[in-house]
Amino acid sequence: FLFPHEIVETSYFDPETNSNVLMCGDRNVNYFNPYLLVFCRHNHDIKCILSGKGAKAAMFYISDYITKMDLKTYEVLSLL
Repeated sequence: FLFPHEIVETSYFDPETNSNVLMCGDRNVNYFNPYLLVFCRHNHDIKCILSGKGAKAAMFYISDYITKMDLKTYEVLSLL
């Protein structure tokens, strides 16, 4: 959510927002855990979304994903 990310050289705690800011070297890459990536072999995005813009973005993403229409291949081809 909230791409592109800000470039952050080192992780730190921000007392003003009471949150951990994770290191980010590339604006367009999800936050990830290398151990989960290797052992589970799946895409993941690690982010704490307790409140604010992140929670709202997650809520809209999940509700859009749950309610999306499942189009069949023949339905899409008939539109062409």
